[in-house]
Amino acid sequence: MNGMWKRWAAAALVLSVAGCATTDDPYIPPSATAEIDTSPGPANTEIFSVIERAESVVDGSAVGVEARLDAYTVKVLTDGRLAEVTVVGTGIIINRLGDADDDVEAFVESTVVTLADAIDAAANAYPGRVISAQVDLDGGPSFVVTIEADGDTVPVTVDGSSAEVSIPSESS
Repeated sequence: MNGMWKRWAAAALVLSVAGCATTDDPYIPPSATAEIDTSPGPANTEIFSVIERAESVVDGSAVGVEARLDAYTVKVLTDGRLAEVTVVGTGIIINRLGDADDDVEAFVESTVVTLADAIDAAANAYPGRVISAQVDLDGGPSFVVTIEADGDTVPVTVDGSSAEVSIPSESS
């Protein structure tokens, strides 16, 4: 009789635990609760705060940013060297990449338009989600900001001196 009671108690425990464990909501670890704002255009304030945070962490100027699934990677020029700062929620990972190209360093020192300024200008001219931005020295000192809108990605060029925006024509 005592053995029967133990088996019944064990079965009741298993059933009650199994009932508590079933849920339609996925488990989200506490470290993953910081969400990234992916709203379109200049309303996406997360990218601006991430750039500012990356620049302050390594004391430099951002020259590129890329949005990933749940993180941003920012390339920052600091004292002639490049650092890659990855921001995930409240965490930061810093990778030192090495010496920067002299042309990139000259561009950053001579321009009044920052990476954040270029992103803001591009997002105001072409609403959508900014997925990347970087310095572009091939077409003159400028920034190329890639914006995703309506399932398409569009490279928007922003002049590094005037912040003038060039949007590719629809026919090309």
